[in-house]
Amino acid sequence: MVMVEYTSLQDDRVQITQGISAGGNIVPIGSEAKRGQRLLDAGMRLDQAAIAIAASVGKTRLFVYEKPKVAVLSTGDEIVDIDVQPGPTQIRNSNSYSLAAQIQSAGGEPVLLPIASDESSRLRELINDGLEADLLLLAGGVSMGKYDLVEQVLTELGAEFFFTGAKIQPGRPIVFGRVDKKYFFGLPGTLSPPW
Repeated sequence: MVMVEYTSLQDDRVQITQGISAGGNIVPIGSEAKRGQRLLDAGMRLDQAAIAIAASVGKTRLFVYEKPKVAVLSTGDEIVDIDVQPGPTQIRNSNSYSLAAQIQSAGGEPVLLPIASDESSRLRELINDGLEADLLLLAGGVSMGKYDLVEQVLTELGAEFFFTGAKIQPGRPIVFGRVDKKYFFGLPGTLSPPW
């Protein structure tokens, strides 16, 4: 096989302008992969190269997993959204956006929920919304303060807690558990970026 770049047309004849060897410019069957060889590993992200490999062997359908949806819920009357001027006792909701960026970086799809006020019924409603996702991350409301209501509301929802605290500082009041088959992490609100 001769590449067209190494030929020229002269008087209805093709002239080969570079030497060739037997088998040159031919990709033998099975040289890229052997029959039965795994071409793509389970759990890998399908990028442009993986899609090309699948297409090159005629695969029109692949078994894939959706990106996990991770709900993010910041709690507390002192939290305002980033486009709101904070009052003297308020701070902007930086945690939700930092967590969302980290979720995206890890391959997940963040679902930002509205800020939950320090009121049980609204917090319960938003936690239930968050439990619709594959994982719920709560920022704030897990310490020992009068308005730290997250553990109380989760308990009322029938949560099973795997741990409620860690020997780290800051971040000691952290919780992890599940409600039915949905998992959650409760992080203290003091974990403002950068961590």
